Amino acid sequence: MENFLLRAFGADRPGIVYRITNELAKLEANLSDSTMTDLEGQFVIMLSFTCAAGVSSNFIEAKLKDGLSDLSLNIEVSSIEFHDRVLFSDDESKRVSIRVYGADRPGIVAGFTKVLYDFGINITDLKTSITGSESSPNYFLLIVADTPNDVDTVLLENELKTASTTLGVHMSLDVIAPDTI
Repeated sequence: MENFLLRAFGADRPGIVYRITNELAKLEANLSDSTMTDLEGQFVIMLSFTCAAGVSSNFIEAKLKDGLSDLSLNIEVSSIEFHDRVLFSDDESKRVSIRVYGADRPGIVAGFTKVLYDFGINITDLKTSITGSESSPNYFLLIVADTPNDVDTVLLENELKTASTTLGVHMSLDVIAPDTI
């Protein structure tokens, strides 16, 4: 089996996920990991998958572009090497969820991710969005991260609260129980 990464984006509309995954199914691709979201009206997909040995990324990309030409998507397929993941283990780490919200301003993501970086915490998912009006935008940030068990969660939360105060936003941190994932 060969490993691939698909990156695609285009104007959001119903059916994009079905159409892409249907074309991949025709190639007998087995989907692995994916993230798909609407960014400012553009539907964005990053998806890893395997396909039969000997199939090239150029072949897959050409087949997808041909089969999906009516969607006017930007599509790119690359061969990749899958790496072993550090899987969430209750014995070694705990998963945390950090929610941040408040008035939009530059530096929010950098301020919170610096704290996590300083603690050696691995971010596994990050989502941001802006709501409200142009004159009064509100910012929402959601981070899911694996935190080594030797990290003091109280100290981490205090550092995140300091960042929150500095940035003028609200923050909450929750430890996610392993059986809820």
